[in-house]
Amino acid sequence: MNVNDANIGPLDWPAPAPIPRATPVPDDALPLGHPTVRDLRHRAEVPMLIACGFTTAAGIIVGTTALLKGQGVPYWAALAMAGAAVPMLAAAVVIRWTYWRQVANSVEVTDHQLGDLHTVYLQLVTAIGLDYVPRLYVTNGNGALNAWASKCQVRRGYVVVASDLVDVAYEHGDWATLRFVLAHELGHIRCGHVALWRVKGQ
Repeated sequence: MNVNDANIGPLDWPAPAPIPRATPVPDDALPLGHPTVRDLRHRAEVPMLIACGFTTAAGIIVGTTALLKGQGVPYWAALAMAGAAVPMLAAAVVIRWTYWRQVANSVEVTDHQLGDLHTVYLQLVTAIGLDYVPRLYVTNGNGALNAWASKCQVRRGYVVVASDLVDVAYEHGDWATLRFVLAHELGHIRCGHVALWRVKGQ
């Protein structure tokens, strides 16, 4: 039978459930003033950075001395020397390549696209005290509840959140979880955890 000949009426589909909307956070619920970087950082972070800096310097000294004496360079010293030898320009190229690869597989959140999420995100950017708005992207999570922050320019970062986390907010109305995750990633940017020298070190 030809489908065009069949008397098919409109399908009796149930009405879709309404999408939970994000509830704006009242201004009086936000903390007074912006948190400082010291407020956001773990107390052991700076001592660990100093220790890593001394270890790297020691590795360079030990490795250079071993080379001058014609001896073998210890493995840890070779790693320190290799890390210090990587030019910053190469790191800058890598972050741009990584960024464009991410953008090609993601959807940018704007006031015209996922507007509720964009509103929540702008509130968090303001509350945490950033002087610019890092771009926010949603990528296919493939079942993983994940998010991360990275660098797209020397002075600018961006945030990526898995679509599964966005579903938690839009389909289940749990915006608090998504707010927590986004604030965590913005904290990384605010504390300089996506700084170029750290990306280079990784």
